Amino acid sequence: MLGALTVVCALIGFTIPGCGKLLINYDGAKIRNGYEIHIVEGSKTVGHYTTRDLTVDYQYELKDDTLHIAGKVRFADYLLREYGLRYFNLSLLFADAENNIIENRSLTSSGYGGPITFDRTLKLPGQARAMVFGFTYTGQAVGGGESGGSKDFWEYPIVK
Repeated sequence: MLGALTVVCALIGFTIPGCGKLLINYDGAKIRNGYEIHIVEGSKTVGHYTTRDLTVDYQYELKDDTLHIAGKVRFADYLLREYGLRYFNLSLLFADAENNIIENRSLTSSGYGGPITFDRTLKLPGQARAMVFGFTYTGQAVGGGESGGSKDFWEYPIVK
């Protein structure tokens, strides 16, 4: 039964509370050095988080313990050309001053194309000093030898 639950959670990409804990255990995990986005209070901060598979263009503003973050996701050309989008989830992981992960929040989920944007207001965890994006992407192969098959892509830049 647990095996079936794990498969179901993997297919839906961490969106049901508890499924993320089955697949990724953040206990003792840190944001990988160089990937952290330092949280600065005051004026709007604009940035771009880029991996091989996508770029997240974002802006955030922190006032007291409230983080307003908005942006859009741009997928790499090869991903869109070779694997049409079936499912996508973008998460934001918060860490303390030593980059220890203290909380994970889903920012947006989407399926089957369309522009992917997010605009969220979140209560910042008390010790949060940095954050990083993580994502899962399930694509449907649109040509070549894998025609018709699906493939998963993900990045959670964490280390234990």
